[in-house]
Amino acid sequence: MKKKVHNRSIKIHHKSMDDYVLTGLYPNEEYYIWVSAKSRRGEGAPTFPLLVSTQKYVPSEPRDMNVLAMNSTTLFVEWKPPIEVQHHRFIDGYQIYVHGEDMGENLLMEQHSNSASNGSSLTYFVTNLQPNSTYRVQVAAKTRKGPGTRCNPKAVKTLGGVPSRPALQIRWKFTEKGFKYEFRLAARNDGGYGQEGFIDIRTPEGPPTGPPTNISFHFITSDTVVLTWDVPEVFHCNGRILGYNLRLYTKLGDHLISEINNLETPKFVMKELAEDTSYYFRISSYTTAGSGPFSERMYWKTIPAIISAPSNVRAATTLEDSLEVWWDEVRLRDIIGYRIYYTMNETIDMDMWMHKDTRSTYSAELQNLKIYQRYYIRVAARGKEVGMLFSSLKSYAEYNGYLGKQSKMIVVKVNQEDVPTNVYIRKKYEEYSTTAIMWEYPIAFQPIEYKV
Repeated sequence: MKKKVHNRSIKIHHKSMDDYVLTGLYPNEEYYIWVSAKSRRGEGAPTFPLLVSTQKYVPSEPRDMNVLAMNSTTLFVEWKPPIEVQHHRFIDGYQIYVHGEDMGENLLMEQHSNSASNGSSLTYFVTNLQPNSTYRVQVAAKTRKGPGTRCNPKAVKTLGGVPSRPALQIRWKFTEKGFKYEFRLAARNDGGYGQEGFIDIRTPEGPPTGPPTNISFHFITSDTVVLTWDVPEVFHCNGRILGYNLRLYTKLGDHLISEINNLETPKFVMKELAEDTSYYFRISSYTTAGSGPFSERMYWKTIPAIISAPSNVRAATTLEDSLEVWWDEVRLRDIIGYRIYYTMNETIDMDMWMHKDTRSTYSAELQNLKIYQRYYIRVAARGKEVGMLFSSLKSYAEYNGYLGKQSKMIVVKVNQEDVPTNVYIRKKYEEYSTTAIMWEYPIAFQPIEYKV
């Protein structure tokens, strides 16, 4: 290997100085030194080179070495630099010696290079050792000339090897159907638990052995009711519930009026019910293996006289985010207001619709709508509170009155181009309590008349 050559020039500005101390040299190295004088005219001839050797330096042993067994094949070694702080800059790294006492092996680990200039503790992980074996560990600082003095050895034993993952074979008599079982097994020795063997088993499905639970209903309007329920109890499901079968009857004569199969969600909306009629429904669930039993009867009764639906429902954009909805009034004395239902996503589940209640009038404004979106709209009239005969039906009590049939659904788009533009007050006539308002045609069309 070619020896490295380092050159350095030092300027001395004191004319009377006849000696100089060179510092920062490496130990156990040869240096050539020569001196030359320098004037304004330039540098003179140098002296003949003088060969000088620095004294040999061998790093002392690292301090406070500690060794810990991390697992069955790894040791953690940490230490501090040698005590000579002024020589730390000569240390290029450290060498870790590991001797296996049980196997008679002598392993020299690869050099561990790290900077000791910051004074922090140095560490190293010794890997690929044998489980449950004793090792002696030493550390030595290393310079360019080789390793220094080793520290006193410390003996440590690696942890015992744990058992490998076992293979599982299950024989079991399962009585429950449609359940998933997980089996985990790990062997243990003095070294601890090994890896888990894992297997899962799903038993064959069967028909549900119990009906759906938490069955209830509530009225949306006086001729619309929402039926809800939950899956059967866990130990009666016997598999994954795929859907439901619904049967609707009239109480008088137990007449089946509707049969709905393969419902995917635990909710259903019954519409256009007859007035002054008692109903009941039953519900069952099914898995891939078949259907389960039906639930007990759940009864309800509609009111004697259901208010008819408003007719001729219309809507138009009035502002960039508003719609004006109007309709022909229901000509009944007991009407106290209306409810306007609206949504951007058409669905039979009226619980998902937004709504706005109004007093007894024939129009309402829907505000804060999304521009250029289509809205589905229905209107229902509201009557006075029903009598004590039906006060137990929570749908009426919570509405402070009852809702009649819903109108036919209309669809309208919030389009700001349908709105008159540049609306402003032209003149006020205070003596007549009159104001003149002006505007321009909508962009999209020229209307026949306006509503202010």
